[in-house]
Amino acid sequence: MSLPPRGAGPQSGCLRTVLASGRRQEEIPLGVLLAGDRMGELDPEAAKDEHEDEETEPPKPRPRRRTARDKNSPRMSWDEALTKARSLTADWSYEHLDAERIRKAVGCSQDRSRQVEDVLRTEREEQALPDPDKEVGLACVRAYNDWMVEEWCGDSGGRPIPLCLIPPWDVTLAVAEIRRNAARGVRAVTFSEIPTYLGLPSIHSGYWDPFFAACEKTGTVVNMHIGSSSQMPAASPDAPPAVQAALSFNNAMASMAMDFLFSGVLVKFPRLKLAYSEGQMGWIPYALERADDVWEEHRAWGGVKNLIPEPPSTYYYRQIFCCFFRDKHGIEAIETVGVDNATFETDYPHVDSTWPHTKQVAADHVAGLPDDVTYKLLRGNAIRMLDLPFDGNTTASR
Repeated sequence: MSLPPRGAGPQSGCLRTVLASGRRQEEIPLGVLLAGDRMGELDPEAAKDEHEDEETEPPKPRPRRRTARDKNSPRMSWDEALTKARSLTADWSYEHLDAERIRKAVGCSQDRSRQVEDVLRTEREEQALPDPDKEVGLACVRAYNDWMVEEWCGDSGGRPIPLCLIPPWDVTLAVAEIRRNAARGVRAVTFSEIPTYLGLPSIHSGYWDPFFAACEKTGTVVNMHIGSSSQMPAASPDAPPAVQAALSFNNAMASMAMDFLFSGVLVKFPRLKLAYSEGQMGWIPYALERADDVWEEHRAWGGVKNLIPEPPSTYYYRQIFCCFFRDKHGIEAIETVGVDNATFETDYPHVDSTWPHTKQVAADHVAGLPDDVTYKLLRGNAIRMLDLPFDGNTTASR
């Protein structure tokens, strides 16, 4: 990769820094909710016509006696139905996994049984897949990184910033890839916001410490995009996609404000830098307040008394960067969010992107802010975070 010389850089416009990559994984509803059993077929108007000539009140319909399955159906939660279905169908063949058989065996509603069928079939299909060839996987990771550094960013003069991958199944290989890319000027790597959702060890386990140590030593920023755990927050399993889109910032909140701040990772590696993409920032002031309150009030049983020596917010302001593209509440609270911790992004080319009105959106957000704060949000913080040799940054080491 041919990086720009120290002090060089774009002569006009703003630095466009890609803080995290990774394609959004669309969540497909587990099943299509169909109309449930109707409480009754009697049309009130028809009933009225039928009895309008009678002087006596028509007899009330006799309540239908409910079976054991009927009693369970409305009260059986999604987790209960799926757990029970997994147990009862363990020895069923794939062909026998149909909604009607599941409904009869589990005692759940027809709608629930269709959802359970979708999940069980998906699980069986995944189990039938061959074990991944990790040698091929590693070759793919390296090939992607080579393309990113040498072709996509190689002769750009430093405008796009390469963001490389690691082989997440082996921390030793991940460390080697960090060092290989750092040696050619790479300043950023992508990581999962919550690795356990991918079947990987958690950040609390110590497994990832060599990776974090390598990132700290090489000045490589650990970047996490919402959804990089292949799981997006949701409410009801049959909720429309808009629910996940509205709740997407929760991924960053769970990872940054709680998991990392209470993990001890930022204590062990005080020069490690984390960056969260597409997480916005308006929620950060309360999240930090809550984290500090828990640290103070629940230290006796919270498991962090000897792990986190200072209030968690200390480590946020020292080592974490957030990103925003539409967040007026975050701008109003920018002093608490941290004028040195926030960076503006565009989310191009996702549907949430501010393009083609990015400059106007940015101008609207920073209107009324001091010039030095505007510079930090739109350019300066990204330069400092990635240690780039732009705008006279004298700390750039490469």
